[in-house]
Amino acid sequence: VVFTDHSHCLRRICPEYEHGSTLAGMRGSGNRNGPLDGAAFSTPKGICIAGGDLIIADSANHCIRKIALSGDRTVTTLAGSSSRQSGYKNGIGTEALFNSPVDVAVRPNGVLVVCDQLNYCLRGIRPDGQTAVLAGFPQKKGTSDGKATPKKGTRDGKSPHALLAGPRGVAVLSGGSVIFTDGEGVRLLANGEVTTIAGQVATAGCSDGVGPSALFRTPTGLVERVPGIVLIADRGNNRICELDLGTMAVITVAGTGESGHRDAAAPLAQFGGPTHLCMLPDRT
Repeated sequence: VVFTDHSHCLRRICPEYEHGSTLAGMRGSGNRNGPLDGAAFSTPKGICIAGGDLIIADSANHCIRKIALSGDRTVTTLAGSSSRQSGYKNGIGTEALFNSPVDVAVRPNGVLVVCDQLNYCLRGIRPDGQTAVLAGFPQKKGTSDGKATPKKGTRDGKSPHALLAGPRGVAVLSGGSVIFTDGEGVRLLANGEVTTIAGQVATAGCSDGVGPSALFRTPTGLVERVPGIVLIADRGNNRICELDLGTMAVITVAGTGESGHRDAAAPLAQFGGPTHLCMLPDRT
């Protein structure tokens, strides 16, 4: 298991090590490519595996980084500024600009989906390195559903298309659609449309329910547990929720809602702001 932590490193837990060990990076913020033990990150967040590479949303460096898991096992900048420059710009590789990318997932066609949080959009990175907007109107915050991207030539952000509030977590479903957390809601990108399927993007709360009657507080990471069932880290409510994509029903599956650290049966367990989720081979 590989995870990011607040010391700006990538850590790992595996059978060869009794305790967690550092995979890449060093304590303290930085921006340096190279060998794993000499590389530096700044607030790395979401990660995913794409082909033979580990992809990292290096949020405070405003870029997407890559670790080759075979061969030389070095860290390189895949897309975004190599000098910590934030902004919005499409381009190839380091010509592109991001603003606090916080999560990343990969589609079956190899396109990476990036939560470009403070540009208020989902961005795509093609295998050739070219970036493009997948959903939202760059640098314009909002909550509306609709066409994933503006019509060609639209510049004012007023056409009937989707606006995002700042996406935090993203996953690609088994059917190829993209599900993501945005504001206080869960939204779906499918067939060129963005639809809010659970919660309300602009309204926080804590309740199980169906569609908009379910309420979250800062939902973050998500993962498809089995086809049609998605788990959501409801960070602000200290719980893990399950979303049935057939009925859009949301139920709490773990956590009491109180912040804490307690191992117990799922309904009695306590979490302290869970942010990301992944599935192990045994579906745990």
